[in-house]
Amino acid sequence: MKKLLTLIALSASLSIAGLAQNRSDSAGSSKPLINERTKQELRQSANQAEEKINDEIDKSRSYQQTHQLSWFDPGNVFVGGGSVLVQ
Repeated sequence: MKKLLTLIALSASLSIAGLAQNRSDSAGSSKPLINERTKQELRQSANQAEEKINDEIDKSRSYQQTHQLSWFDPGNVFVGGGSVLVQ
């Protein structure tokens, strides 16, 4: 009986806590979990990360083309620390 009452009290308190979190504010409108400002900041951060990644890829390609790194050429195979041209 004691366990049953404890279980009922615990489930009631969890239900009340859950309802309190989902309740609307005093104005009567419910607030979204993520507001528009946060969504906009996330979009900006994602766009900045994408730009940085694309810049690094461009730098890598430019470096490869400038220094004509042979191990990136088709037909080359890494063997140990050097590369071997396979024809």
